[in-house]
Amino acid sequence: MVKLKIREKSISYAASKKRQHKSREAELEKLIASLEEQIDDTSGPPNMNIIERINILKDELEKLIEYRTKGAILRSKTQWYNEGEKNTKYFLNLEKRNFKQGTISN
Repeated sequence: MVKLKIREKSISYAASKKRQHKSREAELEKLIASLEEQIDDTSGPPNMNIIERINILKDELEKLIEYRTKGAILRSKTQWYNEGEKNTKYFLNLEKRNFKQGTISN
């Protein structure tokens, strides 16, 4: 019963965390797009404050994407470990044959 409650809480926590990350990512993309439009609209030299803000937002967006990528890598590693290649009869017989060739019978 305790395991069920823990699992339930962890799933809801992970879902809310994912929603937060996705909304923050979308918000950052919108901000970057609007700031880049501001730079394109101005006819003179671009404002350095806007460029600096764009760079900061891009770095934050890059960190969010990197975090998500690391999670995908971790999930693929665990999936490979659980469902990866199994030793087949061919490889087991190959090991047996190599072992017999390496031993002296008499």
